[in-house]
Amino acid sequence: MYMDDLLTGSDSSNELLSMQRDISSILASAGFTLRKWLTNDHGLLKRFEVTKEIEISIVSIGENEQNKTLGVYWNSSQDLFQYKISDFDNSQGRVTKRRILSTTCQIFDPLGLLGPIIIVAKLIIQDLWKLKLDWDEDVPPNLRQKWLNFQTELPEINRIEVPRRVVFTESMQIEVHGFCDASEKAYGACIYLRCVFNSGRIISNLVCGKSRVAPIKQVSLPRLELCSALLLANLAKRVVSDMKIQHLKQYYWSDSMIALGWIRNPSKRWKTFVANRVSEIQTLTNIESWSHVKSEENPADLLSRGVSIIYLIDCELWWHGPKWLEQDTSSWNSSVKSTLMIFQKKNL
Repeated sequence: MYMDDLLTGSDSSNELLSMQRDISSILASAGFTLRKWLTNDHGLLKRFEVTKEIEISIVSIGENEQNKTLGVYWNSSQDLFQYKISDFDNSQGRVTKRRILSTTCQIFDPLGLLGPIIIVAKLIIQDLWKLKLDWDEDVPPNLRQKWLNFQTELPEINRIEVPRRVVFTESMQIEVHGFCDASEKAYGACIYLRCVFNSGRIISNLVCGKSRVAPIKQVSLPRLELCSALLLANLAKRVVSDMKIQHLKQYYWSDSMIALGWIRNPSKRWKTFVANRVSEIQTLTNIESWSHVKSEENPADLLSRGVSIIYLIDCELWWHGPKWLEQDTSSWNSSVKSTLMIFQKKNL
């Protein structure tokens, strides 16, 4: 449930039709008449009891929120998630902390699919807090230009189309692949589902992402990498729990050898900061599931440094993960395998 919207589904048309009728009946008995139903099954939609004058192709998720700059829409006819920018003042007038914060807070991205874009705005806001500016004070020229560049590009988000379906029941194997990364400014994690079909076809799709700005108080890069690993562990726990798929294989990837070394050893060996986070990661995940990935093949790198909207639209690394995820494991690059062997020998 999100606000007064129910999002659910089924792999069976009959089950979904029965669910629709039961929900309608139960709520109608209490005076709550449901106004609209959407489905990507056009044949089934004709059997739903819907109000004729309501648009039956596009639904706005969280549409009752007020003053939203960026909204998420589900195009049921094409089964895609889309984004729509509301009209806002794009003038070259005063740029203040109040204006920047107000616009950024209105960007609605519950799944973190636009994480590499939104982290740019988050970093601008953090710089404003460092300067201790008043709410309606003009921001410095360098930050003003950064913000105007970001705001000017925002309408390009309307071009982004994300396939809604990431789980394919006809696949013989489904795997969760999580990636994490950190820079001195930010860190983040993202999750992909890799589906292997009996035909040999393999597809990989982004499920969700999450990013955070680094603390204002300086923290070493290896520690930030460990924070990104913990963020990934918590995010993966939520995804795996929601998927409700039995025997779901899980793999976690980081480009930090130091963070991986911490994770693969007993937490009691480390000082408090590292020990606490390692202990939690080891509780949430299997340490044998953690492996090394090259920095240039790590999609979470985009979360830790931010990218332009134009770049992200056609970025295969972000939307589908590294190319080898859609290849057979026998063809995965040798650096991944050699790293695994190194860790195993060291742990012995």
